[in-house]
Amino acid sequence: MTQENTQRLGIVVSGSLNKGIEVKLDSSASVEDMAVGRYVTIEGNKRRFFGMITDVSLGVIDQKLTLTPPDVSDPLIAEVYY
Repeated sequence: MTQENTQRLGIVVSGSLNKGIEVKLDSSASVEDMAVGRYVTIEGNKRRFFGMITDVSLGVIDQKLTLTPPDVSDPLIAEVYY
């Protein structure tokens, strides 16, 4: 099998047969490129799995950021967040 046209999207952080898998998006991948219905492959140590993106969600590590978002008009803060 060749590795043509592959892009690392992220790392699997959890999963189940009923709920599917959860992937933490890699910093080199854009959330804007993730689309429901997009086909993906999951590279395991021994096997390759074929799947489809069925949901995309955004989250924060610190919930306080949702209450008082940072001022991204400040160039330094914008650089850190983007």
